Amino acid sequence: KLRLAGYRGLSRSPIESFGAGINLNPGTRAGGSPSEVTFNPTSGNPQLKPMRGWNADASLEFYLSKDTLFSVAAYYKWLRGAVISRSETIPTTINVTTIIDGGAPNSQAYSVNLIVPANDPEMRHLYGVELTGSHSFSWLPGLLSGFGINGSLNIAFANFEYPDTSALAAYLDPENLIGLSKYVASGSVYWEKSGLSLRAMYRYRSHYYKPNSGTNRSVQDAGYLNLSASYDITKNIQLKLQALNVTNTKDVLYKGGYDSIAEVSESGPQYYFGFRFRF
Repeated sequence: KLRLAGYRGLSRSPIESFGAGINLNPGTRAGGSPSEVTFNPTSGNPQLKPMRGWNADASLEFYLSKDTLFSVAAYYKWLRGAVISRSETIPTTINVTTIIDGGAPNSQAYSVNLIVPANDPEMRHLYGVELTGSHSFSWLPGLLSGFGINGSLNIAFANFEYPDTSALAAYLDPENLIGLSKYVASGSVYWEKSGLSLRAMYRYRSHYYKPNSGTNRSVQDAGYLNLSASYDITKNIQLKLQALNVTNTKDVLYKGGYDSIAEVSESGPQYYFGFRFRF
């Protein structure tokens, strides 16, 4: 079965990107005295426009049997107006009063370069291919007939450029689209019988860009194991239990180079219990 689609869409930035307030982020110049205050100011941009794009999708599905499905899908997106951070010179000065170690107030006027979100004027491209497959072992005898497997692989490419906004910008290549992993793969094994469903899923994603207020940072590739179980008490009531990231995979952020670790984030396993009621 062949499916084709073409459409146009738009996406707006989160509301905090439109704020007009200025965060000065004060500091001191390396090797300078405490009175030599420097700023790395950031702000929102009320003039941001939505990102607009044209999209083309195509998929081909193969039903090899009543229990087996394999599909290939391709997509291409033409996008303009992606939000990036850039430095602009403020046409006016900012008056700042500082007090160092309880001393007398010191008022100074500063001309600063403001880092604000802005729309990228270039046309950007996002394209890729996704492979999926599933098989149910309904032909096995007895309880074994409840087993099944499915998996998917997505390979994506893009030519976005997010420049570094820190002092290292001249030495670092721009990053690609926020949150985009070139490779994302998942596989799951499940068993379903008599209202009981058990599932184990493993998901892998390659490194991706995660924005930061200073130096650009990326998250190293990692895999996550999730487990879930549900039981239909009646046709209207279902109990559900989920365990996410049961192997306690950590998010490792790096900057400048893959081995230059900047941060390690550990959220730990997460457990959820709930029920669903259908009228």
